[in-house]
Amino acid sequence: WLRHRDLVVGGVNVTAAMARESRPLLLVVPNRDGIVPESSNLAALDAWGGHDKHVLRVGDTEEWYAHADLFVGDEAPRLVFAPIADWLTAHEGGTYLTG
Repeated sequence: WLRHRDLVVGGVNVTAAMARESRPLLLVVPNRDGIVPESSNLAALDAWGGHDKHVLRVGDTEEWYAHADLFVGDEAPRLVFAPIADWLTAHEGGTYLTG
């Protein structure tokens, strides 16, 4: 990955593959992710080939959300799971990525 300056998995350049995608995209971005920084998460917007792109921001100044909180946070069902389910229902065939 470092040598190529891009992520290559199984001989596939992931960024180039994302550019060929045309399906809707939902990015789930927690406000205090220490594993996937917001800038890295949002870079997918530029790489994605489709035009139907949405960002679900989770957390605020009072309620912080880190990487694992997206899955195990007390409010994850309301703040993460329900919005993802709603988005997937509205965008049949869409793709979602989490930080």
